[in-house]
Order: sequence, then C-alpha cells, then structure tokens
Amino acid sequence: VPIEHADTVQAAVAQLRARHEGRLQVCGVEILPKARSLHEAPFSGPTAFMLGNERGGLTREQIEVCDSYVYIPQFGAGVGSLNVACACSV
Repeated sequence: VPIEHADTVQAAVAQLRARHEGRLQVCGVEILPKARSLHEAPFSGPTAFMLGNERGGLTREQIEVCDSYVYIPQFGAGVGSLNVACACSV
C-alpha cells in the first residue's frame, strides 16, 4: 500500500480526488444534525470515510472538506460513541 503525505486535510482530499478523476465523495463519520444513519446512506462510486479522534471527533477543518455525513446507530443507553478502531471496522 503506497503511503503519501499531505500538509493539510484539504491537500490530502485534493490528492484523493485527483486519483479518482473528481468522482470521489468524502463522507464524514460524525454525529451532526445533517448526518444520516449509516444504514440509510446511498453510497455509490468511490467514497473515502473521514473519522475524527476519540476525544473530539472531526475537526472543523475536516468537517468542511466532507461532502456528506453519516453516524453509526447505536442501541442502548450506555454508549454514545465508539472508539475509532471500532468505528472503522463498521
């Protein structure tokens, strides 16, 4: 797997979009008012998922480069979020 470096989130997304001829959609995984349930999101074509850290979620800079947002539904009253490794595995 090739590893590349980008100085900013915007530059990283631009590099990804260039590889997919502008067809790439960036989907933020975050609990936001405009986020849709992961089960209801109509994913099609190349999609990159942006996940934040476990403490603060996505940064404002990350949120700004996303085309759409989803949240991972959780059932029960005990848990409001998943750690990043668990969220990535979903």
